[in-house]
Amino acid sequence: MRRKAAALNVTSPQAQIRVGGTTQVISRTDPADGPSAGTPGTVLAEHDDGWTIQTADHPLRFTRS
Repeated sequence: MRRKAAALNVTSPQAQIRVGGTTQVISRTDPADGPSAGTPGTVLAEHDDGWTIQTADHPLRFTRS
């Protein structure tokens, strides 16, 4: 997931996720602190600038543009 977001954002932020019924442009992804919890796609936390979402391997912090 991190590699895909990085590849889509080479020239400008274009990586997108759908959260809460809206599509959001993601400027970066980072490994999140804490243990894995829930099934992939579960929103673990909401932040002022994005979300922490469970992926297949571990949680990732998604930062919106």
